[in-house]
Amino acid sequence: MMFCFALNYKQMELYHAMPFFCYLLGGCCFDKKENRFLKLVKLGFVVLLTFAVCWAPFLTNKDSMLQVLSRLFPFSRGLYEDKVANVWCALSVIVKMKQMFSLDTLLKMSSASTLLCLLPSSVNLFLSPSAQRLKYALVNSSLVFFLLSFQVHEKTILVASLPVLLLLPEKPSAVVWFLQLSTFSMYPLLAKDGLVLQYVATMVLFSTTAYAMFFSEYSAAKGQNVWSQTSSRNKVCSFIFWMSCLGTGILNVAAHQMEPPKNLPDLFPVLLAAFSCMHFIIFCIYFHFLQFKLPMAKSDLRATKQRKKIN
Repeated sequence: MMFCFALNYKQMELYHAMPFFCYLLGGCCFDKKENRFLKLVKLGFVVLLTFAVCWAPFLTNKDSMLQVLSRLFPFSRGLYEDKVANVWCALSVIVKMKQMFSLDTLLKMSSASTLLCLLPSSVNLFLSPSAQRLKYALVNSSLVFFLLSFQVHEKTILVASLPVLLLLPEKPSAVVWFLQLSTFSMYPLLAKDGLVLQYVATMVLFSTTAYAMFFSEYSAAKGQNVWSQTSSRNKVCSFIFWMSCLGTGILNVAAHQMEPPKNLPDLFPVLLAAFSCMHFIIFCIYFHFLQFKLPMAKSDLRATKQRKKIN
């Protein structure tokens, strides 16, 4: 019920809608403890009743309803705003999407690509619903929406950062890295609002705290250093992480101190967006891999064994 209220309040909760839908529907379809049909009916009744309560004041007038819908889904604003770190903005460096295609075509392209990329994670969660799998599905769904959906703003990456935080106890290095990149991707927006000093201060504070907790010799002594092992994979990950941090630092200094060429006034915001987008795509693939690597639920394992015996 609370999620239905959130979804009706802000359309950005669509970023998390598919995992909740698949988790609850999977729980209804594969639950052996309760009557599946009755559980599905109760769930549907609560959802429909919540939507009816939220929309009741606007259903009496068609114009009011259309105004609410236009506010929830502002398609007229375009494919993306400013220089957001998603696929469409990064592609526009090579292919001028907004000039080549109409607004309707861009809407169909973004909707189809978003739905297609949502399916693997959603189907996996539906077939094997569990709390752990739900966390990864929330991350994957929100990242897919941010990278491919229509009308994305720079600060929308925060919607993806929320479920990523749920993975901090088990994947601290990936979470710290992702949060740093999320904040970095918003630098042009923060600079436009005159928040460079606050940006630098919070980034330094967060990076110092994260380093002390997960990457320092102190954390290694407590067994918390995520890269304290000397395996070749950890060495490669550590090297890539520090190179990424170096890249963000260089781009930040360049964007703040250097004047872009007159014929390329958006050079640095575009570079920051493309650099961040590349990272977010890799993170999306990585978190999908982690979700599919999770073991099946016990009920799924029992059902699989039973099918094997029958065959």
